[in-house]
Amino acid sequence: MADQVAQPTEASNTTLQIVSFNCKSIKSCSATVRDLIRQNDFVLIQEHWLFEGQLNLIGEIDANVNYAAKGVDKYDPLLPIYLPRGYGGVAIIWKMNLYSIIKTLDDGREHSHTTLISMYLPSTGSRDHYEEFKDTIDQLNEIVLKYQDTHYIIIGGDLNEDLGNIDRINKRKDYLEKFVKETGLKYDNEGKTFVKVNGEECSELDYFLHKLGKIKPTHKQVLNSVMNNTSDHHPIKMKILYGISNDADCKNLTKDCTNRAVKWDKVDIDLYVAITNEQSDSILNMPLETLEQATSVLEQVHGFLNDAAATCAANKPRYNAKPKLNVWSPDIKLALDEMRKYYAQWVKQGKIKDPENNIYQQRLRTKKEFRRQVRIENAKVKDTEKQRIMETRTKDTKLFHQLVKSNRKNRGNAIMDLHVGDICMSGEQNVMEGFKQHFRNLATPEESTVLENRQYHQQVEYEIGLITEMVKDKNIPPATLEELQKAIKSINKGKSADIYGITVEHIFHAGKNLEMLLLNLINIIFKEGKVPDMLKEGLLTPVFKNKGEKNMATNYRGITVLPVLNKVIEIKDQPSSTYNTKSKKSVAINIKPKPTKKETLLEEYTLNEAIMPRVDSAMHLGIIRTNSMKQNIIANIEENIKKSRRSAYALLGSGFHGKNGLDMETIIHLFKIYILPVLLYGMDLLTPQSLDLEKLEKFQKKMLKQLMSLPTNTPDPAINILTGILPVEAQIHLKVMTLFINVCTQPNESLEKQLARRQLCIKSMNSNSWFIQVKTIMLKYDLGNASEWLDIQMKKDELLNKAKKGINAYWIERTTSLAALYRPSIP
Repeated sequence: MADQVAQPTEASNTTLQIVSFNCKSIKSCSATVRDLIRQNDFVLIQEHWLFEGQLNLIGEIDANVNYAAKGVDKYDPLLPIYLPRGYGGVAIIWKMNLYSIIKTLDDGREHSHTTLISMYLPSTGSRDHYEEFKDTIDQLNEIVLKYQDTHYIIIGGDLNEDLGNIDRINKRKDYLEKFVKETGLKYDNEGKTFVKVNGEECSELDYFLHKLGKIKPTHKQVLNSVMNNTSDHHPIKMKILYGISNDADCKNLTKDCTNRAVKWDKVDIDLYVAITNEQSDSILNMPLETLEQATSVLEQVHGFLNDAAATCAANKPRYNAKPKLNVWSPDIKLALDEMRKYYAQWVKQGKIKDPENNIYQQRLRTKKEFRRQVRIENAKVKDTEKQRIMETRTKDTKLFHQLVKSNRKNRGNAIMDLHVGDICMSGEQNVMEGFKQHFRNLATPEESTVLENRQYHQQVEYEIGLITEMVKDKNIPPATLEELQKAIKSINKGKSADIYGITVEHIFHAGKNLEMLLLNLINIIFKEGKVPDMLKEGLLTPVFKNKGEKNMATNYRGITVLPVLNKVIEIKDQPSSTYNTKSKKSVAINIKPKPTKKETLLEEYTLNEAIMPRVDSAMHLGIIRTNSMKQNIIANIEENIKKSRRSAYALLGSGFHGKNGLDMETIIHLFKIYILPVLLYGMDLLTPQSLDLEKLEKFQKKMLKQLMSLPTNTPDPAINILTGILPVEAQIHLKVMTLFINVCTQPNESLEKQLARRQLCIKSMNSNSWFIQVKTIMLKYDLGNASEWLDIQMKKDELLNKAKKGINAYWIERTTSLAALYRPSIP
């Protein structure tokens, strides 16, 4: 449950007082809640124990409050004629005088500053409490990732874990601490908040997790002296000094510093070729023998390419009006005219706020109607987007993925402040200047006296001198027209324009005369052995490294778009690349042969004269490596389930949910494309068995039942039959066979094929070798002998179809036989 607090329109400082309270039934604690809201601005409630049909009771606590609440039956409402004992539920209550700056968050498109979230994490009472705990954390992770770039965040509630107790270690706490660390949230440990039945304060379960940037909150205060508190939790309280100057408002940092993108599918190519040929002809007659002349020609080339594209393109002129509504319709126009009419009359009367005044009542009514029409139109837009996703699934695959991606995240790319060294810069212009200063410092060479490794620096300078001497007198062969044409065709299309507004399409669609002109320019550069300064300038874009906090300049890398002609020269004279192992990114893992074996003396390994750090786990190519195969499987399964769950929550904006979402066929299609590959990544190498395999199967069945709005006791065969998705075990076996077929179709002298022959010959069926696992799978599905497949003369597609046919036939028969054991219940 989240609310947003809008930033004040003028620079001001206001102290907001926020309380979080696990009330354990708001009916019995109504007096306590009433006192808390009268003394503070916001109260975040957990476990109000109300169902959806009872939430109106919160508004009856006090006449001067407003609220947003959620019951445990929100997505599966219970009938009011029979309600069980209440449990769970969260709410946010605030004073009525704050109504003008409060709005309940729906989709995150509003740009405001502070988001309040009331949270209750599952306790350890249920059998699947750990899975429920992780699921709730992943939901919270999606909310934080979605709003952290455009909002300050305050999460208050009952975490059901004591983050201050270092003696208590469990999987739940570890998962929560990782989430807090990954998202950069902060919290305080100020005292115990949970009370036993004997009155003893035993643990600290209630916290404020916050990400407030420059806003400095007070330390958490435990309100342990509330006299009429009947709950077993103490309320907690924090204050924030709210209000920042307007230049710190969240805005998009990117500006249009280049020419407008050309839509080449709408350009008159014949006219463009004619113009560029004519301009190139006139320049070809000019002298072109020195680097200075080449620079002058380059300036002219950039100019006429831009002019020709603008002349032949069908771009409409820009309309630089201020952004208003995202939607518009005739009904909105009528409602707006009506609202303005009564607003003008209300202002003329002196803005009288009398409930009995007819003009005042009409103003409120028309304002409400206007907002209703806007909400209706927004809902129509969302429905249209969902319909387009469903229609393009089979008609236009590329557009389908674009639509899903555009709805997948509504995250802003802006930040509100930037830390450059010890300086914090706020506001759009200051943040831009901060990035300039940061990357300017990185690009400025340091004095050799302050470098940590002077010997290395001298070695680099020595090698540069050697290379310069070696190539100084070496003749560079001139480029040919065929090489130039091949280089132009090899550059990816659809990329950003360079600092001069030129893309590879400007050159690709130009005439032959331009190619001759560029060939002369490149050969002049090769002859002089120097590149003109104008080809060394580029557009630098800060790109977040996806780790650390976004407001730290050190967490950004600079991606520079160099001139297109520079790219052509690079591809023409591209050297072979090699991979250098870096000691700073390499680690050593000591493998344990047997879990019961005593740990032997650990060896040290060096790389580039540096001792490699020893770790218990490391990730390589997306797969976690540990010191034992068993731990490899456990760690990767947990990580895959976490990533799959978070991927599913990221798709909610695209309609990836059972209620009021996309049609079922499209939802299953999204599940196969975006969830299954993440869930099963690396499983063809690890080949999990029994209990580990059951974890993956349980996750798949649970998610499919939720997407299809089926009860949890739905038979498993029904899920496979309705969706057409095979069990996880079958999908892993198919991935294993696909990998094995890739080995089979390689040349006989390949290392992979030689290893396969060796393992299949010398290993017994009790071995844990991957190739023995393949052999077992092939025996299960009657696919023949694995050794024979290494010599079989069949194409890869034919082998793959044979494996699919055998696996599908086995599981169809098994699913059908299991389905026959279920009988419909007769009421």
